[in-house]
Amino acid sequence: MRGRPYAGIEATGRLDPLRPPNTSRRNAVARVVVDVMLKPEILDPQGQAVANALPRLGVTGVTSVRIGKRIELEFDGELDLDQAREIADKLLANPVIEDFVIHAPEARASGASAFGTAEAEK
Repeated sequence: MRGRPYAGIEATGRLDPLRPPNTSRRNAVARVVVDVMLKPEILDPQGQAVANALPRLGVTGVTSVRIGKRIELEFDGELDLDQAREIADKLLANPVIEDFVIHAPEARASGASAFGTAEAEK
């Protein structure tokens, strides 16, 4: 018998709306969101396939589709943007073909700005 992989995720991989993840934690966590996208000069066959399928669904007016990844990282305690940048640059994105942007909602609320792309760091 299969159990739940962990709280908040159904066995199908979808989020369970009745039991959101990380609600059992009592420690404060800092969250960053890393968006990874192919660089504009890199062809996106998955995006092209979606764009080509849209007219068959009756959707018009969409001129381009790009597919990317969204990764959420949670840190125990304070937010470490330098560590988040290192994780994104070395593990989450391929700097040869992908750019990434780090969004830190908590940092923005306190007046700090989010990071740019991997391209801007070079």
